[in-house]
Amino acid sequence: MRRHWSFFYAKRHRFGRHVTQYCSASDTILDNKFSFLPKKHCFLPLFTIFDIGMAFAIYKNIEGPPNTFTYTPIFKGGMFGNMKTYFLHFGDGNLDANYFVKDSTLATVDNPNPVVQWNRHPFWGALIDHPECGWILYDTGPTRKVEAEMTKGMVTLCKFELPEETSMENQLQLLGLTPKDIKHVVISHLHMDHLGQAKLFADTADFYVAKDEIAFAAQKILENPDPEWAGKFCYLRNEVFHPVKSWTYIDHDYELFPGIDVITLPGHTPCVLGLLIHSENQPLLLVSDAINQSINYKGNPPGAIYDSVNWHRSVQKVRELERKYKAKVIFGHDENQFYNELMLAPKFYD
Repeated sequence: MRRHWSFFYAKRHRFGRHVTQYCSASDTILDNKFSFLPKKHCFLPLFTIFDIGMAFAIYKNIEGPPNTFTYTPIFKGGMFGNMKTYFLHFGDGNLDANYFVKDSTLATVDNPNPVVQWNRHPFWGALIDHPECGWILYDTGPTRKVEAEMTKGMVTLCKFELPEETSMENQLQLLGLTPKDIKHVVISHLHMDHLGQAKLFADTADFYVAKDEIAFAAQKILENPDPEWAGKFCYLRNEVFHPVKSWTYIDHDYELFPGIDVITLPGHTPCVLGLLIHSENQPLLLVSDAINQSINYKGNPPGAIYDSVNWHRSVQKVRELERKYKAKVIFGHDENQFYNELMLAPKFYD
């Protein structure tokens, strides 16, 4: 029997750790467990009190204590052999440098109209060949349909350079893979330049995201029917609410897969997920936009930030992890690191 309006949540164990997963009837528009309407409704036409109520109820019922952002090491710290990490290139963006470095360009008495600097930044993802869990993808890059799927504000803010060879399909093909080969997709956060190609894995992969991140994104999308509003926060309704096989919501640090720890890093957004990969030869610490560039890591905060206090705490947390595990920190949008220091697929780290 098909049920349209039933919602329930179920606790489950994944790789020995307790997480909370929300489930809804399989007949809903969003099989990603964040659904409000039956499938016969292909979109949410009206902004209603029901929408607000459901978003509030979902947020309040997601279990787990609020983040205190005090870091207690809980990792085993052992190296995991036969694990390979590949870095995929999904294109580049060009954005006002003030977004990446606060007060990058300032007017002065002598120069009241300075030339604003453009910052070229790569879009990337990491693909992990895990001997026990299969292929694990970290982030998906932006959609290829920029004009059709992004808001006007996004398109006028950033100049996208997305050549065909940087599409997800072509990057996977470097390793002889297709989207169906990917078993798990970890989304660092739900901004459009990290979630845009997730639809390719919607039916076959399990997805992971921070609890506070998806709650905040849903709030911004639902509190105003104009997509430009959520677009100001870099969230797109058709991406955040797209149906996927499953969502696992994360609210603390733990071993997500054997040899791979998930790290909560609030600041850039309510919560960015990082990955600490305990490779045998070179441990890697993927921090995504929690720290955009090396200049931010050296003490210069970005201009676009959700929570400046917790951003600084997250930077300190990354420093501690880097020092403890001798890990290589991979920044979210660092042009110099990506093009001049990283080995890109088909080369790999192990």
